[in-house]
Amino acid sequence: MALGDLIKGARYGRCLVLGEADPHITPSGGVHPKVHCLCDCGSEFTAIGYSLRTGSTKSCGCLARETTRRVSTTHGESNTYLYTCWEGMKRRAKDRGVSCGVHPAWSESYTEFRDWSVANGYNDSLHLCRNGDKGDYEPNNVRWATHAENVEEANARYWEVVDPQGNTIPVYNLNKFCKKMGLHSGAMCWVSQGKQKTHKGYTVKEVL
Repeated sequence: MALGDLIKGARYGRCLVLGEADPHITPSGGVHPKVHCLCDCGSEFTAIGYSLRTGSTKSCGCLARETTRRVSTTHGESNTYLYTCWEGMKRRAKDRGVSCGVHPAWSESYTEFRDWSVANGYNDSLHLCRNGDKGDYEPNNVRWATHAENVEEANARYWEVVDPQGNTIPVYNLNKFCKKMGLHSGAMCWVSQGKQKTHKGYTVKEVL
């Protein structure tokens, strides 16, 4: 794979680009170019080019380790649930590769993430959720919600519902719509799959 707009000898954070590496192939067949890098700490590693360009990758991992050690010794909260959520957020973003990033201030500072969370509804019973389970972990795209709310949002997609009077209703979250209208979500899913003609006079189909 070609380096594309990554230039041999260019620096990205602590990373010096040395040359091309074997591309990353996703399970769906997507191809993401990778490059061979030298970190300022002396370690050589490979990185996805997109992650270097966007700043998601700034080092071989040594920067994150240094940051973790620093915040662990300064805020005294490394054993708290919120700190675990912060680490989990960064780990999930890394596991998702190029499809998900973390707000730079949050990625580098637990206290920044903590202060935003406390000001935006956090408590120890909630989970950090992305809106629609899509996009990056950033202030305008995440919320603190219950596990049930997160599952409901993650499974949301677009539907076209026709009520008993023949009116067509565009619906994004079928579970929420069913709760509001006193309908059984399971029965509505059966209708959408053709296993049942109607439910209380309603029909529904998924909009692809």
